[in-house]
Amino acid sequence: MGIEAWPIHTVQYSNHTQYDEGWTGHKFCAEEIRNLTKGLDNIGKLKDCQAVISGYLGSPEQCQAVADTVNQVKESNHRAFYVCDPVMGDPEKGCIVPEGVTEELTKTLMPMADVIVPNQFELTQFTGVEIHSLYDAVTACKRP
Repeated sequence: MGIEAWPIHTVQYSNHTQYDEGWTGHKFCAEEIRNLTKGLDNIGKLKDCQAVISGYLGSPEQCQAVADTVNQVKESNHRAFYVCDPVMGDPEKGCIVPEGVTEELTKTLMPMADVIVPNQFELTQFTGVEIHSLYDAVTACKRP
């Protein structure tokens, strides 16, 4: 595909967290994210990074570490962009992330993103607009 990727994982879980039976695994601490980013910076790779993509985040501290990483990448390469998939939950199950993550996503990461790819639930959390129709979704997307 012509893409060199440097994954920095935020969690390693056996399965999706919505299973009633639970899941096993762990979340990586924010310092591990920062250390891996520093390692890429030490070998001069941040200037080559064209995008940062984030997904599920397991703690508010991870959110801040991702924000720090985005800022570092954009300082090294002003053309880089940030794509935020603000994984929070869905209309049927509600919020599935730990306390504080939704707030960090909606107040820090989503506003700094060049592209966001929320589902219906996540868009409502970000904009405060209840979405029941295509018109509602478009209205929410156009909200400043």
